Amino acid sequence: MNGIDVSEHQGDFDFTPYKDGFVIIRGGYGVRNADKWAERNIAKCDALGIPWGIYWYSYALNVQTAKLEAERCLRFLNGRKPRLGVWFDMEDADGYKAYNGFPSNETITAMCKAFCAAMEDAGNKTGVYANLDWFENRIGDTGYDKWIAAWGWNDGEHYPDLSGKCVMQQYRGSPLDLDILYVPLSYFDDGAAGGAEPSPDEKEGMTVSIPAMAQDVLDGKWGNGEERKQKLGTWFYDLVQGEVNRILGVK
Repeated sequence: MNGIDVSEHQGDFDFTPYKDGFVIIRGGYGVRNADKWAERNIAKCDALGIPWGIYWYSYALNVQTAKLEAERCLRFLNGRKPRLGVWFDMEDADGYKAYNGFPSNETITAMCKAFCAAMEDAGNKTGVYANLDWFENRIGDTGYDKWIAAWGWNDGEHYPDLSGKCVMQQYRGSPLDLDILYVPLSYFDDGAAGGAEPSPDEKEGMTVSIPAMAQDVLDGKWGNGEERKQKLGTWFYDLVQGEVNRILGVK
C-alpha cells in the first residue's frame, strides 16, 4: 500500500489524488508546537476516508525532554488513536542537535524508547522514523517498529527495498516524499503486532518480503515459540514459519 507524508509546509493540500492510499501527518514538533495544518489535514483525510497516522518531530537532547514531547503529542491527540500509529521523528534536519550538543547514541536510543513507551501506554501503535544511516549508526534496538527513510535517486522508486528491515519506507517522489507500507493495514489494529488476517484487498496490495522475514527468524530477531507467534501475529506466523520450515527442510 502506498502513501504520503505531509506537514504545514505543503499548505492547503489536496488529498483527493491519494484517497486510495494512506497519509502520515505531522502533528507537531518539540515540546510546544502543533503543526499549523495538522487538524485541517486530519479533517480532510477523515472526509475522504483516508487512513492516517501522526509523526512528531523531536528537538529533544535528553530523555526528559523526549518525555515532554510525548506529553505534548498526547495533548494534541486528545484521545484520538491514529490508524497508522504515532511516529517519533528522530533526525537533525535543521542542525539543532549538532549546534546544541549532539546526544550520544545511547541517549538517542533512550529518547526513542521513552517517547514510544508513552504512546504505547496511551494505547497507540508506535514506532521510530529516521533515515537508514541513523538506524545503522545512531539508533540502537528500541523494540519498536521502524519507518525508514531511504530516498534512492529521487525518481519515485522505492529502493533499496527495505521490506526486511521496517514496516514502512519513505522514498523520494515529486512533488513530495512518498511512502510504502510493507504490512497490511490490519497490522496496526488492536495494538497487536501482526494484527488480524488481512482482507482480500489488502492481500492483493501487500508488499511483504516473507523470505526476508523468515531469514530474520533464523537470525533470532523474532524470538521463539509463543513469543514469535505474538510478534508476528497469526497470519504472518503461518506464512513466515512455513518459509522457515522450507529453508530448514522440515515437513
